[in-house]
Amino acid sequence: MKSDIVPIMQATISGELEKIGLEWFSQASVCVVMASGGYPGHYDRGKGNGGIGFIKKSRRYTCLSCWY
Repeated sequence: MKSDIVPIMQATISGELEKIGLEWFSQASVCVVMASGGYPGHYDRGKGNGGIGFIKKSRRYTCLSCWY
């Protein structure tokens, strides 16, 4: 994304996201977020991260996309 994220977040908070123009780079990107089991509810803290090799064994994948 070429656009500065701060004005986007401010517009999201104020409910005026439709007034923001977004600019995008043409290249692809990937964002991976890892969280402890149970998140965002009760979850264990201070656990180590063994990398993403476990994902091949996992039966559950979560994908969230938001389009405006």
